[in-house]
Amino acid sequence: AVKDQAQTAATNAKTAISNAKTVGDVTTAQTNGEKAINAVEIPTASKTKNDANSDLDTAADAAKKAIDATSGLTADQKKTAKDQIDQAVAAAKENINKASDDTGVAAATDAGKLAIDKVSANAAIDGALAEK
Repeated sequence: AVKDQAQTAATNAKTAISNAKTVGDVTTAQTNGEKAINAVEIPTASKTKNDANSDLDTAADAAKKAIDATSGLTADQKKTAKDQIDQAVAAAKENINKASDDTGVAAATDAGKLAIDKVSANAAIDGALAEK
């Protein structure tokens, strides 16, 4: 939708430039076209991004609960693992917000969930090892 709006503004500007009768008309058409293109706003939030952030929060909460339930881990080990999850979520959310399309959002979300899963799996291994 945003690309379509910008493309429409560009097409309108090029038509105005083609129809210009004087150098002044060309300059005016160019200036107006650039203003129209620059006026097209790129949304910073979207349902897709909001849903992705929510999915990450849900995955992080589940992983933290699993870590808390892992016997064999010390309180410090649990805190370290949960801090690593928070860092993974923060990085993933930053990448989600930077994403320019739904594919980028999905990739950032998947990468964030993978990072959460890795921390959780490592904590489970540490817990199992500590019990031996």
